[in-house]
Parts: sequence; structure tokens; C-alpha cells
Amino acid sequence: MVCPYCSFKNSPSAALCNQCGIVLRLGKTSRLIPQPSAGSGGLAFMRGLLPGRAKGQLSTLQSRIADLASDLQEKAEANLKVPERAAEARLTLGALFLIQGEIEKSVSWFQQSQQIGSTDAEFRNNAGVALARRGALPQATEMLEQAKRLSPSAVSPFANLAHLFLESGADPDPAGSPLAITEIQRAVMLEPKNSTLYNRLALIFCREQRYEEAAIQFQQAFALSAVDPAAKADAQNNIGLAQFLAGDRAAAANAFVAALQCDPNHARAQSNQSLTQAQETITPFLLEKLQRASRLEPKGGGVRTNYGYGLCRIGAVNDGILELKEALGLNSRQFETCYNLGKAYADHDVLEVAERYLVRALQLSPRSGEALTATGVVKTQQRMLPQAIFHFQAAVRLWPRVALAHINLGVAQGLAGEFSEALLHLQTAAKLSPEDATVPAQIGWLYLRQDSLSLGVEELGEALRRDPHLAEVQNNFGLCYIAMNKPELAVPHFKRALELKPDFHAVHYQWGLALANQKLHESALKEWELTARYEPRNADCHVNRGVIFYLKGQIDEAIAEFRHVIVLRQTRMEDFSNLGLAYAKSGVKLKKEARNAQDSRTKQSLDRQKQAIDMFDRALVIEPRNVMLHSNRGLACFFASRAEEAMKEWGLVSQINPAYASRRGKKMQSEFDDTQIAFMQFTAADRAVPISPKTGPYLPRFLAGYDTDEWDLILNNPGLVRLQQMQRDVKRLERDVAVL
Repeated sequence: MVCPYCSFKNSPSAALCNQCGIVLRLGKTSRLIPQPSAGSGGLAFMRGLLPGRAKGQLSTLQSRIADLASDLQEKAEANLKVPERAAEARLTLGALFLIQGEIEKSVSWFQQSQQIGSTDAEFRNNAGVALARRGALPQATEMLEQAKRLSPSAVSPFANLAHLFLESGADPDPAGSPLAITEIQRAVMLEPKNSTLYNRLALIFCREQRYEEAAIQFQQAFALSAVDPAAKADAQNNIGLAQFLAGDRAAAANAFVAALQCDPNHARAQSNQSLTQAQETITPFLLEKLQRASRLEPKGGGVRTNYGYGLCRIGAVNDGILELKEALGLNSRQFETCYNLGKAYADHDVLEVAERYLVRALQLSPRSGEALTATGVVKTQQRMLPQAIFHFQAAVRLWPRVALAHINLGVAQGLAGEFSEALLHLQTAAKLSPEDATVPAQIGWLYLRQDSLSLGVEELGEALRRDPHLAEVQNNFGLCYIAMNKPELAVPHFKRALELKPDFHAVHYQWGLALANQKLHESALKEWELTARYEPRNADCHVNRGVIFYLKGQIDEAIAEFRHVIVLRQTRMEDFSNLGLAYAKSGVKLKKEARNAQDSRTKQSLDRQKQAIDMFDRALVIEPRNVMLHSNRGLACFFASRAEEAMKEWGLVSQINPAYASRRGKKMQSEFDDTQIAFMQFTAADRAVPISPKTGPYLPRFLAGYDTDEWDLILNNPGLVRLQQMQRDVKRLERDVAVL
């Protein structure tokens, strides 16, 4: 199958593209993305600059950065040859590459510095930052702790340790929070007018859900940044973040608007503002704003995550997956990115890939009800029910008042046969969500699983009253009619189930039986042909197809079906008996068609009777005193010219069950007893299905401002200080020229 996005040629059975990772059966979902509204692009005035002028400034600044970096590198490499300057040169090169984002080169130079004995605070602090950006957080922490001890009056190690804590994951760390707060408060004491430090302290308070304290710190940051529009925008954005997390959505929206008034191209404020309005539904206008934010900051993992979130919300799942994968490549420690990818794949049954992302999400946020729920869904689909129950139980502990958590756990326990526990959770869900049609639907399914037909019908009827568009309920209600011997009433429900859910392939089998029980054999065969395609190991389906062919006199077709059953299982006497009878009937037919003893059909007839005898023998191993088998085996022996053996079999019939022998009379020596060739019936419990457990919603990522992104380097080289500031300026200009 050719991928519609990257044109990679995948195998025909592939579920997802091996090149770009989209779900192939969804195809290209870009058609679901609304077209940009008129007037959304064009020229935009940004802080008083026309786009062309901003691009010129960006180009000039990038050129100056390249010249300065080249000059600093040449001087440092020259100093490597001077023994007394070699150590300083290595530190300079490590910091230079760190500022430019070339982390591996930076780490390499810092390692060389360590090998020649560098131990001062500048080395420890900057090397710690390089290790942190590489993802080696334990080693980074050790380096920064050493820098702090070497220079207790330096702000950078304290600030970086707090930054490290914020980068460490999504969940609050009860042990780490007090320490991180102490570190950043120490930094604030050393530099009380540094607004970034207040923002970092407030973000730690946000992680601990201490939103009022966070708001105070964000306000302090805003007061210190009054002369800098970019810093003011960051502070306003962060105030809005605290207000939203505290539940004041209206105040948060106003704060994000205020941030955009300070900096119209503040991508994170724009993304956050859109998210405050997108809780109920994603409109084309909001999706367009999320897209614009991602274009303003194309290297921002957070804004890219939110655009991917919006795409998934509107159903453009493959486009969302591609955007989320880009976001993950930019920042691998974003919980929401990992979770959203895991959910997208789980919802479309790409289970192994979903599990990989959800494992990562749970590493970042072990107490996420959403990630635990999605993992439980994956485990349920994989039929790993103990693991599914474990994850759903953890979700219930976190979400005791959320109906979805109890429904999922109840379904998993019902599938595992833990009926009483399942019923308790489903009844709890009924109290939490009294109008939800899925709750009585699941309870009805659970009663059917326990063969409580009347209770099941009552609950399923209530589910249908609330919502007639649940395919599983239509199917289960049809099963109830079959159980009540009203197959004609079952058919409309099966038909409706497939209309609602065309890929609900299990319906074809029960629909076929409902038709067969009405003697509509041709229609039943069509449904069972589909069953054989979608449920290739459904032996009962092949039995039923064989029965219809047998009744129609299509004996060769019946033999093929009955033989297929024996390939699938060898535990039922009736399966061997059916095949034996089909062979025997075929032998009789061939004998009638033969013109004389030399006709090849005469030999074929004998062979068929021998095959029939073999099948009856295998059936008798399972039920050695079954008179029907002995009677039919005797007649097969007679037709196979083994008269003495036939008489012995008929004698056994008279000994075992004289009434049967008397009832059969002369027919026992002239007609096979095929009264037990019948359709395989089932109970509602056998084929009832629940509504599959559901994942939680997609999750957005509300974003802090830009100032807290920066790590604090100790730079004694004025050229590096200048380069770092120019790099910060270029990031702002890059947003300014990203005009839609």
C-alpha cells in the first residue's frame, strides 16, 4: 500500500506507514482541515515592523552571529596550541557550541576540559547545562550541585537546578519540589530584580497546584519587566497560565489577550488563548490560530503539540500524528505529546505503537488518569485482562468521580469473568452519569454474559431508549430475540448494527443464524460467507455452511466445509459424524451414478464409504456408546461390502438401545440417520459484546513564556555573552517574520 503522505510503499497488510507513521486505513485526513479564512494571511505589522524589514534585520543578525561564532571558534582553536590557554579554550568551545545548540560537540569539549583538570564553577555549571540538554539529568544534577558548592554566590547553578526540576517531567515531585523552591528562592535573594527567576518559582508552584502563590510570583515578574515588551508578554502569558490552572478561564483568556497586545507574535500566548476557547469544540477559527502559532514558532515543541491536538480533535488524525511526531522530535519530554500519540494509535487499533508512546507518557506522568486509561484500553484490546484491570483500577483511584473510569474497569472485569465486581463499578457509573446510554448498555451486556436474559433485555431496552445509535446494543438486543426464538425480530437489529458500524463484522454470524432459523438458507449463506472472511477460525460458521450444503444436496461443498471444521478442532463428536455422513452420502450418490462394477465411480464410492467409516470411528472414540454412530457406521460398512462388520454394528445398536433399533427398523439397513445434522446454536452470552473501553480526551499543553526556556550560563568571555544575547534576539525576530 502506497502512503498518501510520503509515497512509501508498504506491505498490503500494513496498519501504518513504516516511513512516516500515519494510520494507512484512515488515508489522507487533510480533507477535514478547514480552509484558512479570507484575510488571515497577508502583511502583518509586528512591533512596528513590516515583514520585509523584519526579514532584513533577521538576515543581518544571523550573518553577524555566524561571523562572531566563527571568530570565537578560530581564536579558541588557536589558543588550544598555547598550553597556558588550552583549558580556557576548551571551556570556550564547549560554551560556544552549547549556545549554538550543538550539544554533542559541547559535551565533548567539556569532557576534554574535565580530563585536563577543569573543576571551577564555570565549568561545572556550563557542563551541567550541556548534560541536561543532552537528557542526562542525573549527571547534570551532580555537576550543578558541585557548581553551587564551589560558588555559593553565583545565581546560575541555583537557577539551573530549578530549571532542571521543571524539565524533569509532568508530575509534581513531592521530594524534589521543596528543594527546587529552596534553590530558586536562593537565586532570587542573589538577584532580586531578575524576572525570569520569579517566573520559574511560580511555575514550580503551579506544578504543586499552589496557584495563588504562583500568581503572586508571576505578578512580581510582570512588575520587573515593565520596560521590556517581550518580557511583559511572557509575564502576562504566565499570569494567564496560573489563572487557567486555577479554574478561572475568563481571567486567563484576558491575560493571554494582554500578552498578545504586548507581543502580537507571542506564539505561546496565542496557542494558550486558543486553547481556553477550545475546551468544548474546535472551530475552524481556533484551529487556524493554533496553526498560526505553530508557524510563528516552528521549533517549539509545545505549540506544535497544540496544533496536533487541534487536528486530532477535528478528526484529521493522520495530520495530527505527523504534527505530534514533529513536536516530539523537538522536545521528547512533553507528556501531552506522548499521550496524544498513544491515544491516536490506540483509538485506531495500532496497539503496539500506541503502547510504546503510552509507556513513555507514564514515565513522564505516572499519575495521569488519561495515560492509565489509554494503557488499559490497549491491554483490553490485546486481551491482557489482568494488566488492563490493573491500569483501570489505578485510573479509578485517581478519578473516583469519573464515570468513564468505572465503565472501563467494569468492562475489563466482565470480560475476565469478575461479574460481581464489574456490576458494582457499572452501577457506580450509573449514579455518576444517570443519562449516559452506554451505562445500561454495558450493564445489559454483563447480564447477558451471566445468562440473565430478562435483566439484560430490560437494561438494553433502556439503552436503546436513550440512544438508538449504539451498534453494540442493537447487536445484543438481536441476540436476545434469537434466545427467545424470535429470529424474525432479531434481523432488523442486526441490520441496524451494521448500518451504524460497517466494520462490526461479528454481526454477520448471528444474522446468518437468524436467517437460517427462518429457513432463508441462501441469505444465511451470504452472511456466513462474510463471517468466514472476517472470522476465519469460527468453526461453527463452517459447520452451519456445511449443514446448508448438505440439506441442499450439495454434498461435495458440505464435505469441504466439514473437513475445514476438523482442521480447526477435533473435540466434538458431531463434527466427525457430520463429515462421516457427508462422505457416506457422497458414496451412495457415486454408486447410483456408476454404470457397472468397472466404472471408476464404483471405486470412488467404496473409498468414500471407507472415509465415512474412519470418521465414524473417530466420533466413537469420543462417544463409544452412541447408537446413531453405530447405526450409520453399520450402513457404511454394508455399502463398503463389509457385511459381517455391518451386522456386528447393528447388533450393538440393539443391545445398547433396543427402542432406537425398533424405531429405526429396516431404515437402519437402508438409510443413514442424519437427524442430528443441525445448525450450531448459541446463547446470547456466547456472542454478546460490550461497547469497547474508551480512552480519555486528547490533552492540550498550556505553555509558559519564553524567558524560562533559557538555561543560565556562566560566561566570562564577553564575546560569548554577546553571542548568547544575539541568539535570543534572533529567536524573537524569527517569530516576527513568520507571517501567515
